[in-house]
Amino acid sequence: MIARSDKRVNLKFVLGVINSTAGSWYAGLRCPNFAKDIFPKLNPSDIKQLPIPDAPPEKQKTVERLVDRIIAAKQRDPETDVRVLEREIDQLVYTLYGLTPEEIKIVEGQAN
Repeated sequence: MIARSDKRVNLKFVLGVINSTAGSWYAGLRCPNFAKDIFPKLNPSDIKQLPIPDAPPEKQKTVERLVDRIIAAKQRDPETDVRVLEREIDQLVYTLYGLTPEEIKIVEGQAN
């Protein structure tokens, strides 16, 4: 569903960003067809609205490796708990977006 127009951006990196807490939060705000269920529904036009951070190749590779580890773990056992890996992606994505601790609390639903 996602075609890569910029060869400098790896699709696994995009997958990691979209599925991160920040990516999901933003999708929920900006994309009218986004449903907060197990399988969110995004149209191609919705995905085009999502701001993918401009990350250097080494940062993209770090996210890609984590995505690969999650995929491999889930292939071995679909019930595997991958929250630690997902949290690592979240932290990387927060840094790539330049979010402050206060903004991270909002994204994570912890704001007062």
